[in-house]
Amino acid sequence: MFVPTLLGVDLASYSVATSMYECFGLPSHAFGRYRCGISYYSSLLKTCHHPDLLKKEVAKQLLLSFAQKQKRPCLLIPTTDWYVDLALQLQSELSPCFMMATPNPEHFYEFSKKERFYRVLDTYGIAHPQTTVFTVGEWVDCDRFPVIVKPSCSYEVEKCHFQGQKKVYLIESADDFRKTIAMLTTHHKGFTYLLQPYLKPQQSFVLTVFSQKEFGACSAVLAEVVLEEVGDTSRGNYCALKVRPLDASAQKLVDFCGKIGYDGIVNFDIIRTEDGDFVLDMNMRVGRSVDHIRGAGHKVADFLLKSQNRYTRYQGSFSSVPVYWRTVRDREVLNLCPPHLKSEIRESIRNGFATSPYESVTRKPKPLEWLYQTIHQGRATRATALAYRR
Repeated sequence: MFVPTLLGVDLASYSVATSMYECFGLPSHAFGRYRCGISYYSSLLKTCHHPDLLKKEVAKQLLLSFAQKQKRPCLLIPTTDWYVDLALQLQSELSPCFMMATPNPEHFYEFSKKERFYRVLDTYGIAHPQTTVFTVGEWVDCDRFPVIVKPSCSYEVEKCHFQGQKKVYLIESADDFRKTIAMLTTHHKGFTYLLQPYLKPQQSFVLTVFSQKEFGACSAVLAEVVLEEVGDTSRGNYCALKVRPLDASAQKLVDFCGKIGYDGIVNFDIIRTEDGDFVLDMNMRVGRSVDHIRGAGHKVADFLLKSQNRYTRYQGSFSSVPVYWRTVRDREVLNLCPPHLKSEIRESIRNGFATSPYESVTRKPKPLEWLYQTIHQGRATRATALAYRR
């Protein structure tokens, strides 16, 4: 077999480890900068922490030392954008010891910059928000509100984090716009940011595609966002989803992956407005989407392993179990979700089509792990309820 080796120790890594255990019965090893309870207390993961893990020399020494002690080959799986960047920078040094579940470097470094991604979407007739690109520190103006201001490349600005930083800035007045630009000039001068009109979504979706360079897209899951996190640094992360059949907008993106020869797992964020569907982001990594995909009947771990063989086609599916997935408690999901989803969610729960990262059919969590999950889910539920009710 092999040794699942994860870069990251958050919910995404925990979800990948769950898939590894369910597919192959294997525990995973995870490396991160700080201790995270979801993985630290789990019997699925053995964790190692180093605050300087994003430094290339530190990461190289840790990973090579780990691989040399293993009796089986290691499969390296980064679960955040900055860990994908790190793995790609170290690819030549790590590849003798690791199989690498990373995207094509040209795709990652091209499409991680949203303005470049949007230009490619234009050539395929896929809609995205109207965008003004500017460099922080240079003059930029806006005379219509509300607007969105966000970084072109999220993982680059995350490395220069400052207090009060947000993942996305929703700006509703000229005064707020001036204050935001001044703050960014102080902390992120020289970085590329995007200015977009705020498009009020009627619905939001996440599309996850499994694609192999040699064979094209081989599996895909579309899910409607029921609730999302609304914190400064977590806005856009979803905490409840409902899996849907692929629609026309999703199919365009599935075809897009095949046409560009994308290799690996990719997530697209899509919003539906009264003017149509718009693609916001392309995230080229496994993420927390792993878990609802697993619940929908797809074997993420199996794909990550089989995709290492360039000549083996993954036998995936474009149909999914219509599951409801959540990380917060059902009562708050039902209290806060859009009215048109309430009856569907209740039906999913009643019929057994509900899943969560904290529910596994193959093992029983240890008492400390179960206690942490219970407390963590309670805190997440309260934080989500408070944020939505402000």
